[in-house]
Amino acid sequence: MKIIYCSPGKRLSYILYLLLAYFLLVMWRPVHGQGKTPLHVGDRLPDLRLSGVMDYSSPTVSLADFRGKLLILDFWASWCGPCVKMIPVLDSLQHQFDGKVQILSITYEKEKEIRSFFSKYDRRNLKRIGVPGVTGDTVISRLFEFNAVPHYVWVDGSGVIRAFTGMQELTADNIIKMLEGTVPVMAQKSDEKRIPYSPYWPLMLDGNGGDGSNMLYHSLFTGYTPGIGFGHSILRDSTSHFRITVRNCERAWYFKIAHAVNGVPFSESNTILDVRDNGRLTSSLVGGPYEKWLQEGNGFCYELAVSLDQEKQAFKLMQRDVEMFFPEYTSAVELRDTTCLALKRTSTARALASSGGKTIVDLGPYEWKVSNASVAQIIRRLNYFQRLKTMVVDQTGFNGKMDMLLTAGWSDLKALNSELAKYGFVLEPVQAPIQVLVIRDRK
Repeated sequence: MKIIYCSPGKRLSYILYLLLAYFLLVMWRPVHGQGKTPLHVGDRLPDLRLSGVMDYSSPTVSLADFRGKLLILDFWASWCGPCVKMIPVLDSLQHQFDGKVQILSITYEKEKEIRSFFSKYDRRNLKRIGVPGVTGDTVISRLFEFNAVPHYVWVDGSGVIRAFTGMQELTADNIIKMLEGTVPVMAQKSDEKRIPYSPYWPLMLDGNGGDGSNMLYHSLFTGYTPGIGFGHSILRDSTSHFRITVRNCERAWYFKIAHAVNGVPFSESNTILDVRDNGRLTSSLVGGPYEKWLQEGNGFCYELAVSLDQEKQAFKLMQRDVEMFFPEYTSAVELRDTTCLALKRTSTARALASSGGKTIVDLGPYEWKVSNASVAQIIRRLNYFQRLKTMVVDQTGFNGKMDMLLTAGWSDLKALNSELAKYGFVLEPVQAPIQVLVIRDRK
């Protein structure tokens, strides 16, 4: 065995080296770890280098490259309707202020997903969008505290953050003022801080009284509750219960969900409000103003959980709870002749068949992919998400499973019908008796 001895001098140098390494490990923080201490208005934006850049002269970009220009960071996602609506607005503003302003779109979605989205978007809109964008981001979004998109960060020519806003503030007038050196008066976007939440566990209990596994029945109402978002879920949860959960929704939605047909809530197009004042049931406001309206006594949370053997009674129980909690209204499902869209067969020349496998019903705005699905499943999906803004009924007489691939979607009915014609289908306006939900003032 070979033994190596160290002199006291060498030993001291090794100790100093270890101390230095320890100091660097303790003090060093990666840039993307700054999510714990988010940047605020008045802070300087770090000179980060970002990769996954599209529609730019290089696949990477340094934020320092935009010094001297007004930089607007646009955090977005392809599934976000308001984000997609802003795409042509951003493109127009970029052209209008080219050389003085740089808009940089940023998404966590992978480059392959975004290129696929824009190929469909460009094909449908016949216009090439040229705003550069960062894909697959895991770095810059962590510098900011937000949980809803679109989210815009305004950075002046010296790299100082001047504002966080929503889409309503992204106007030419505000950009002009910012370029003139004046920060315009704009509503600052400040998202609620999210707290842990899962629809698969009892709402609000937070472990109090156990995990809910021995619960037989559970029903609760609360007022607006910040931090848990909006929406509803209908599912069999992890404690073997059937659970209906509604988070921060308006009164009208409670009646629509309680009267759901085959698990599909009623929508705006098949709900009639026969009341003196619609303003307590629903609102046409959007974004921040709508959220504020909910907080002012118009938003509620609800949960009903029953054992699986009582699942068929769950919606009846919810109807009872809703009419008890909102006693000023009554509700009923009625059959009425209504203008809607009917899916019809125009030809049987092409045999409709399925190659089997997993059922897929992907009905996007620009493309439909259907695999091993029935007409009923397609119509249910359309009515559930209200993509066509009116109810759809089945007048095909076709009961089998089929595969379809359409290069058009619900954003353009004319183009959609052109694609459906290849399979012998058409969507046509008709008068048909459908179930509608009627909400009335209680007399």
